[in-house]
Amino acid sequence: MKKIILFLGGIILILGIVTVVEQIIINGEYDYWSHYFDKDYLAFKGMKNDDAEYLLRAIELGEKSPWAYCTLASVYVKDKKNDLAEKYYKKAIDKLDLESIKILNDEYIKDKNNVYLGCSVVAGRDPESFEVLSYFYTKDKNGVFYGTEELKGANHETFIILSDNYGKDTNNVYYNIRKLSKADPKTFEAFQNYGKDRNNVYYGEILVKDTDPQTFRENKTWQKTKDGIEYMAEDKNNYYAGEEIVKEKRKD
Repeated sequence: MKKIILFLGGIILILGIVTVVEQIIINGEYDYWSHYFDKDYLAFKGMKNDDAEYLLRAIELGEKSPWAYCTLASVYVKDKKNDLAEKYYKKAIDKLDLESIKILNDEYIKDKNNVYLGCSVVAGRDPESFEVLSYFYTKDKNGVFYGTEELKGANHETFIILSDNYGKDTNNVYYNIRKLSKADPKTFEAFQNYGKDRNNVYYGEILVKDTDPQTFRENKTWQKTKDGIEYMAEDKNNYYAGEEIVKEKRKD
């Protein structure tokens, strides 16, 4: 009997919660993004949280934060609808100058006064010369940047991108924001996860020991040796996973 009472009580509680949630949805009396049930409701309708439809529905339900407007704008940039993106960037940024706005990608925009990352002003950037080099790297007439951090000593005039995480100028090679002190910029080249020059091989910023740079190559996908050992890269002597030698070729 006690189990039946608890079961019926649980059903009544759930029905009560559903009723309250429905009323909240109808009346829009809440902060959408903090409400668990409505996220489930929109997901049930087949919308994802990076869909314009999802974000528009959130705004209809009462979400008015700059973050929601900014996110919607970036979604429209991805969808190549820059006219709609500008509309919502204006809602997200009070002092945005629409006459000079330039959308650089789905993360960065600029106007004649400022550079913006995620609708927040990035201090110390020159909007006239600012450009996006990759997902992480940017530069202006004063310097080179990885995200919001400056690459100390980098030459903005000669800096080039080698991959998402590697870049170099005439004097140095960088992995993310870190300078690779032993790397030779003249001969350095980057793969997906590795980089190499005439003297060494790097996994990220880690110097990989006992490599042969001349024959080193990274595979596009993971491979297996004859005895089933997985590896990412190889040279004439070894197979590698990350910075580790997983097998010597003479033992293959």
